[in-house]
Amino acid sequence: MTHPEAIKIAENAIAMLMEHFDNVQVLGSWMEDGETSFVSTGAGNWFARTGHAERWLQDGKDSILAQQIGDELKEDDGDDWREQEVDV
Repeated sequence: MTHPEAIKIAENAIAMLMEHFDNVQVLGSWMEDGETSFVSTGAGNWFARTGHAERWLQDGKDSILAQQIGDELKEDDGDDWREQEVDV
């Protein structure tokens, strides 16, 4: 796929989505001949689009952190910490 073809596909999808939403941002990538190409285009309020992208990134980071914390808690040895002596 060429970059202009990718833009055309994204713009067609954006046109359809804009019938229902105030703003839309499309990010897409594809591999061809060992090279990664990407397209990023959108319509509507730029500030809302960038805000949504930042929120999406933060939610992803939060989800990964929550998973890591959950994994650590599963590995916890129970109540052994209660038996440890603390110097006061």
